[in-house]
Amino acid sequence: MARLITERHKVLAALREFNTLPASIEEKFPVEAELIHRCVDHDPDVRPDASEILSQMEEYEMQRKHQVCW
Repeated sequence: MARLITERHKVLAALREFNTLPASIEEKFPVEAELIHRCVDHDPDVRPDASEILSQMEEYEMQRKHQVCW
C-alpha cells in the first residue's frame, strides 16, 4: 500500500511540476492526457473551464461511439 501511495505521489508531483504523465497513460489515453495537461498548465489562459471540459469529453465520446459502430 505504501508503495502505491509513493508511486501516486511521484506521478502527481511530476504532473504538477513538469506537466508530464507516464508514457503508458499518454499512449492509452491520448485525448484524456491532453486534457489533463491543459487542466494543470501553469498558464491560466490555457486551462479549460468546466463547460469546455464537458464539451470536449462529450465530443470525444461521440467520436468513440461512432468509430465502434463502423
